[in-house]
Amino acid sequence: MAKQVRDNAYYMDRLEKDHPVVFADWKAGRYLTPREAFIAAGLRKEPKPLNALKNAWSKATAAEQSEFLKWVRAGITPPSSPLSGPSRPTPSRTPANVSAIVGPDGRLMPKVKARIRLIKNLRGMRQGAALKEMGYTNRYDSSLGMALSDCNPSMVRPDLQRALEKWLDDNRAIK
Repeated sequence: MAKQVRDNAYYMDRLEKDHPVVFADWKAGRYLTPREAFIAAGLRKEPKPLNALKNAWSKATAAEQSEFLKWVRAGITPPSSPLSGPSRPTPSRTPANVSAIVGPDGRLMPKVKARIRLIKNLRGMRQGAALKEMGYTNRYDSSLGMALSDCNPSMVRPDLQRALEKWLDDNRAIK
């Protein structure tokens, strides 16, 4: 028996038959690529970054692999962060695009969320007071609360990220 081909045509047929709403959205231009529509319908999965790294590694030359390993050993993960206490990473060891508090998806890392909550609880602070300390004039700004959400956390804006990094550093002595 011949193996069925699972190409874009196959998934587009499935999309049209099994997920007419998503198919209509695709036709209306609400998805940039067919793959986005397939993922929205649950027909395909979002690729994992680890798989992309493995794929790139297998295609890299020995020299590129060696260079990558040197880069990793040089400290893509900072030796300390606002979470770990008084010592701070040296700027020369931390690449500019790596943040100690935000993950690759742009959302707060779980350890950071826990640290922020701990500081707020130990200091008896509400969200508005924390925002005021961070320099925000609107204590009703929901960006921090949405970033701390466990259900559907929002991505952290660059200004909030900078403010949080400074605030965490200022509160590093709180245990």
